[in-house]
Amino acid sequence: MALTPVQRFRYLIALLASGSSLFAVWAFPEFFRGTPFLASGGAVLIVLLCGGVGPAILTQVVTILGAIYFVVPPTHSFAIANPEDIGRLAVFSAFFIFADVLAWRNDVVRRAARGREGELRESETRYQHVLEQASDGVIIVRRDGKVLLANRRICEMLGYTEKELLGLPMPLLYPPGGTVRQPLGWDELGDKSAVLRERLLRRKDGSTFAAELSVGLTPDGYAQAIVRDITERRQAEEALRAERDLLDGILATSVAGILVVDPDGRVLFLNSRVESVFGLSRSELMGRSDLPPGWRWINLDGSPLAESLRPTRRVVESGEPIQEVRLAVERPDGQRRILSISAAPLRDESRRVTGVVHSLSDITEQYRAQQALGEREEQLQRITSAVPGVVYQYIVGSDGKERFAFVSERARELLGVSAEEILVDPERAWVSMDPADRRSMEAAFERAAVTLEPWSFDFRVHAIGDRPRWVRDMATAVRVRDPDCVMWNGVMVDITDQRRLQEELLQSQKMDSLGRLAGGVAHDFNNLLTVIRGYADVLSGELSDGDPRLGEVREIRKAADRASSLTRQLLAVSRRQLLVPREVDINALVQEMERMLRRVIGEDIIIVTRPGDDLGWVRADPGQLEQVLLNLAVNARDAMPKGGTLTIETHRAIVHAAGDDPATRGVPPGDFVVLQVTDTGLGMEPETQAQIFEPFFTTKPVGEGTGLGLSTVYGIVQQSNGTITVESTPGAGTAFRVFLPRMEERRKIRRESVAAVPAPPPRRRKASILLVEDDDGVRQLTRRVLEQYGFGVHEARNGTEALASLDEAGRRVDAVVSDVVMPGMSGRELVGRLRLRRPELPVLFLSGYTGEEVSEEVRSHPHQGFLQKPFSPDALAAALEELLADGDPSLTSL
Repeated sequence: MALTPVQRFRYLIALLASGSSLFAVWAFPEFFRGTPFLASGGAVLIVLLCGGVGPAILTQVVTILGAIYFVVPPTHSFAIANPEDIGRLAVFSAFFIFADVLAWRNDVVRRAARGREGELRESETRYQHVLEQASDGVIIVRRDGKVLLANRRICEMLGYTEKELLGLPMPLLYPPGGTVRQPLGWDELGDKSAVLRERLLRRKDGSTFAAELSVGLTPDGYAQAIVRDITERRQAEEALRAERDLLDGILATSVAGILVVDPDGRVLFLNSRVESVFGLSRSELMGRSDLPPGWRWINLDGSPLAESLRPTRRVVESGEPIQEVRLAVERPDGQRRILSISAAPLRDESRRVTGVVHSLSDITEQYRAQQALGEREEQLQRITSAVPGVVYQYIVGSDGKERFAFVSERARELLGVSAEEILVDPERAWVSMDPADRRSMEAAFERAAVTLEPWSFDFRVHAIGDRPRWVRDMATAVRVRDPDCVMWNGVMVDITDQRRLQEELLQSQKMDSLGRLAGGVAHDFNNLLTVIRGYADVLSGELSDGDPRLGEVREIRKAADRASSLTRQLLAVSRRQLLVPREVDINALVQEMERMLRRVIGEDIIIVTRPGDDLGWVRADPGQLEQVLLNLAVNARDAMPKGGTLTIETHRAIVHAAGDDPATRGVPPGDFVVLQVTDTGLGMEPETQAQIFEPFFTTKPVGEGTGLGLSTVYGIVQQSNGTITVESTPGAGTAFRVFLPRMEERRKIRRESVAAVPAPPPRRRKASILLVEDDDGVRQLTRRVLEQYGFGVHEARNGTEALASLDEAGRRVDAVVSDVVMPGMSGRELVGRLRLRRPELPVLFLSGYTGEEVSEEVRSHPHQGFLQKPFSPDALAAALEELLADGDPSLTSL
């Protein structure tokens, strides 16, 4: 067992004392002869004074044995010869034993005292540690009111150091004017073990805080207070009180009824709104687990509500909240109220459902309004579905966000997107819009959003698997409650057909304008050509075959013929060419043209003809139809520079209204004979197809095309009451289809005069002719030709002069040769007045005009003929002889 430092010290003293005693008896045996154990007693006394029984006994044994060995006779032996020495040894031994007992007792007492002292110090240390580590402040006050002890926490609370706080009078720790002037209430403390109170305490800086004091008396009569800062608790209590007041206010003023029931459905709490919803008082509802007699829960359709479907039962069984369940409650008088009920469970700490809180709203009026609104929306959908377009409401909010508030069901039909998709994502409305149109529309809409003027914009929609369609968006702006919010009410309609008709109308107007221009040019040009050709023919007749000038005259005639052909082509383009319609068999016309087409087209292109069955007849000018077929064939040849196949086919087609077949697009409903010309050439882009019928439009290099071929075809077809369509794909060829109205049976047609048709040599006879012509050159040529053929001629420059000439006495006229269009009185007006006097008077009209200026009446009257300028002398004489042969040959006065 290891010795403690104190024990080691005591044994060291014992060894030193024992050694000193032995040295003394060894060195001075004679001195201790009378008292042999005196040195031993001194050593033991010293050891006992230092403490420790063990060292004292050790000292006693060693020193006694030393005294016996060195002092007691016989010396140097442990035997004792003298009885007196034995008595002395006994006395000292008894003394030593008594001293040992006393030392042991003293040692025990001293150890016990040291233990108590250690425990006390340890207890004080623990107490001080507890005080310093306590979360609450601890303060001890003497009866004189001064602070005796304070821990760290109370110093922090009050803002003092411990040194400043100790000895400080307690009244200084209360705010001035406090109601409590006795610091701790000593009388009250005497009756109770502890007093709990709340006080305001003042800090060193003068600020105050709320504190809870638990005060009691210490065993030594001091007052000990445990101080806790309850500022946060006070604030939490005030906040909780405010929340409770707020909740009470909300429940009292809530538009929704709040109802709390236990799991069995018994009412535990309700606010005033519940009373008004049911029309029952609080006393009639509190504690009830069901409605009063005569009341019942029902579904919206009037059927009884099953117990398992009641909100309380559903929440209790599932443990989950329910939201906005719509039910009806029926009163004893049969009135029904529609309720919207939400419910949620209330749980205890173990998560067991202890109740259900309900939120009830009377939505009877709202439900009826929604029903009415639904009916109106359904009615609106029926109405808008009948509108040939998309009806919509578009809202631009004050925050700049844009959305559709309403879109009718025809959105998918027009835009390729459903109304539901557009309502969710407004951008879906424009997914099929042409990108260029989208940018233009955005810019236009920004301008309209500033002025709020009515909006209109046309754009293209590229639906998948369909041709582009034109859509017109029209809307008007309406301000809503928010002045920065604008609602656009509008409609989108398909204007594809309208655009096509507009384009056709523009084309027609353009062609009409061109026709008027061409007609005016043709009139003057034909007058010039009439003079040129006429005098060339006159000169040809007067020159002999060997005359060298004859060739030059013939070249003049050829140039005039080419100019006349160009004039006819311009008139055909402008649909003002003079046509001589007849019943035509298209199959026969194609068969007659086939050999000539093979020569024109060339050997590297295969021509295939496919005549149709039961075609019927068409009424048209056969010569012009031949021109149409020739131009289409030449156009196909040019589209196949490396050769290919040209297919010419005919068939009957019945076109129905609103047809969307590309082959019949733009063709009015009816029964038609179709002449189709198809090639396997290069094909055309849509942009080219849109312009191919434009006059002077050509894709050929400069100098290789006039741009009048297809426009001539278009004019002839239109003038023949037909329609031409084109269908082409780049790299896959082109198909032209000419639709001509079909005739079921041939009709007997009266003979008509045809201009510029070679006539047999005229029969000369004496006749008087009234010549009316405003153009001096044409009038002089015509007079010379007529006189050359033996006719007598009376000239007039206009209708007025003609009538004045006829009024001269003795003047007779066998026939009238008159221009149609003249200044002042026209040729038709002149002839009308003449026929009032002589209905069967033969009249031959001459004109460089065509179309409306030369009507069917002018060309088809039984005693009238028509000769198109320019004409040859032979043609003029032949036409006039023909009229005179049909009339009365006698010479009579007018």
